[in-house]
Amino acid sequence: VVKIISEFGVLANFPDRTEADLYLWLMEYRAQLAESTGVEVPLAPVAEELVSRYSLKPQHRLERVGRWFLEAVTPPALVDGPPPGLWQQRTKSRLQASLFADILYALDGSTAGWQALNWLTELAKVEHATVHTLHINKGKTEAHRELARTVKADWTERMQKTGPKSDLLTVKGKTASVVCDYARWMDLVALSLSHPYDSDPRSRLGSGLRSIIRRCPTPVLAIPEMDFRLERMLLAYDDSPKAREALFVATYLAGTCKTCLDVVAAAPSLHLADVALKYAVNYLDAHGVEASFVRESGSAGESLLQVARERGADMIIMGGYGFSPVAELAMGSVVEQVLRARICPVLVCQ
Repeated sequence: VVKIISEFGVLANFPDRTEADLYLWLMEYRAQLAESTGVEVPLAPVAEELVSRYSLKPQHRLERVGRWFLEAVTPPALVDGPPPGLWQQRTKSRLQASLFADILYALDGSTAGWQALNWLTELAKVEHATVHTLHINKGKTEAHRELARTVKADWTERMQKTGPKSDLLTVKGKTASVVCDYARWMDLVALSLSHPYDSDPRSRLGSGLRSIIRRCPTPVLAIPEMDFRLERMLLAYDDSPKAREALFVATYLAGTCKTCLDVVAAAPSLHLADVALKYAVNYLDAHGVEASFVRESGSAGESLLQVARERGADMIIMGGYGFSPVAELAMGSVVEQVLRARICPVLVCQ
C-alpha cells in the first residue's frame, strides 16, 4: 500500500496528510467502493480515483469541471473516450503480474453470451485473472427477477466447473453506462458479439457496443459465438497512437500465450504500408517477439479480413476509432467493418 501511495503521487496531492493518514483513507475508501459496487477493487485504481476526485491541485480541479461540463452538454452517443496511451501508462504503474488481472464481462444471458463467457474463462486461466461478471437487469417485473435468478444459478454452476476466480454482480441501468462506469476499476472489458450493429448511421448512433468501445478506459474484447482457441493472432497496424496501444497488447499476449503473430499494415500504397510497419518491426524485435509482416494496398478493412481468413486468425487486435464521434457516425470505420464480420474475437485498444 505504501508503494502504491508513492507511485501514484498521493502524498504530493494531499500534503497536509501523513502517510499513515493516507493509508487509512485509502483503505476506508476502498471499503466504501466495495460496499457500493460489489467489487473488491484493486488498490492501484482506488489510489487513482482518490487523486482524481479529491485532489485540490488546480489541474485536477479543472479536469473535474471539464468532465462535468462535457457530460452535461454532450449526447451519450457523441461522448469520446480517454486519450490514446493513458491505459498503457496506468497499467505499467499498477505493479501487477499480469496485464489483464481483473476482467469485466457483461453477460446478457443469451446462448451466445454463455458461449463467450466460456471463451473468456479460458483466457482468464492463462492470465490468472479474476472474471467480474456483470448482469444488467433492465426491468422490475417478476419475469426480470426470474431471469436474474436463472442467470445466477447457471453462472454459479458454470464457473464452479471452469475454475478461474470470479464473482457475479446484478445491477440495473443502461448497459453502456453501467459497463463504462465499472470499467474504470478493470484491466479489460469483454462482451458477446452476438448483435453487431448495421452500417447505417442511425444504427451506429444507438449502438451500446459502439458506446462501450469508444468510451471505455480499457481495451474491449468482443467475442463471437465460437470455441476457445488462441494459436494465431493478427495485429492491424497503421502506426497511429491507438495502433501502438494494440502493439503493446499484442506483444504481451504473443509472449504470454506463445502464439503466432501476424502484423498487417494496409495503406493506399505498399510504400506507405512499409513506413507504417517500421516502428512495429523494431518494437517487436526489441521485446524478442517473432512475427510475420504483411503489407497490403487498398481498403484496410477488406485487407485485414482477407488476411485473417487466409491465415486462420484466432484473434484480431486493433486500435479503436480513429475519427471523431461525429465523423465516425457519418463515414463508418474499419473497427465496425471487422466487428460485423464476426470471424473471430476482436480486441479493440484505446
